[in-house]
Amino acid sequence: MQGLKLYGNNGYTNEWDRTNAGRVLSDLRDEGLLDKELVLGAVAATGAVSHEGLKRLGR
Repeated sequence: MQGLKLYGNNGYTNEWDRTNAGRVLSDLRDEGLLDKELVLGAVAATGAVSHEGLKRLGR
């Protein structure tokens, strides 16, 4: 989740952030740990990602 927080500090607006966030999500999926609502809730709880960034992450 730390990676998603780090890459989301600009709302996942640039390609580098989106690519790296996608890699983190792929890793979570490969480990069987990807639950969309859990991930979005955990990232939202950090307070480091904007509402728009969370919407982008959820796509």
